[in-house]
Amino acid sequence: MTFSKTLREGIRRGEITCSVRIWTRPHVRVGARYRMEEGEIQVDSMQLIGESRIDSWKRNSDEKVGEVLKLLIGYDLIGAKFHRANVNPIR
Repeated sequence: MTFSKTLREGIRRGEITCSVRIWTRPHVRVGARYRMEEGEIQVDSMQLIGESRIDSWKRNSDEKVGEVLKLLIGYDLIGAKFHRANVNPIR
């Protein structure tokens, strides 16, 4: 999994342990490890965020968010939980 530079420090410290992805299909596997700049993360679980939840967001959000969510047609919104694994010391 690739993360923006602004999130990497929080992931490294263990403060960020989940991510929401917009994919046509999953790109990671539960239990698999993925390299980062320092060490690895291991995916603990993935969950499809269903249409009812997206529809709720559309109804309960401002116009701009609703417009963005319309772009999700044909894609799945997937929540992935992970933890730091194989932590290497900072040099």
